[in-house]
Amino acid sequence: AARLDPPFLEDPTFKHPDQVKQGEVDWLMKHGGGEWKDLPSLPPEYEWVKDVAEKQDNAWIAIRKKMPKATIDAIRRATAKLQDVLYSRNP
Repeated sequence: AARLDPPFLEDPTFKHPDQVKQGEVDWLMKHGGGEWKDLPSLPPEYEWVKDVAEKQDNAWIAIRKKMPKATIDAIRRATAKLQDVLYSRNP
């Protein structure tokens, strides 16, 4: 009989190197001057942060939100645990 491997759960934190867009930029736009409340709205995957590369104090840059490493690790642990329970005989 052929051996059946259990299907693996998709890991939402993993990006295959071939699927990562080459030359993709992590910032969307820059904004000089003004307070945080006056900045233009952004797509949900971006956030405004102080632009430390600029000399003036109120320079802003819109960057892609990054998932904290602790969150990524927690998701991976939970995914692995769920997978073990689903596909092993002893939960």
